Amino acid sequence: MRRTETYAGAGDTQKVAMNICGQVIGQINEVESCRGVVFRLINEYPEALEKVNGLMPE
Repeated sequence: MRRTETYAGAGDTQKVAMNICGQVIGQINEVESCRGVVFRLINEYPEALEKVNGLMPE
């Protein structure tokens, strides 16, 4: 990122500059409060943990 800032005006640098938001930004479809996000993560945790534990050999 630092290199991009340094050479921002040179050549085609902007064509290859990184977007630090990443690819997930294109998947955002609605505005959600921080409270809602944390609540959802807490509620989804037990199911995710069960799936991960199911991957472990007995």
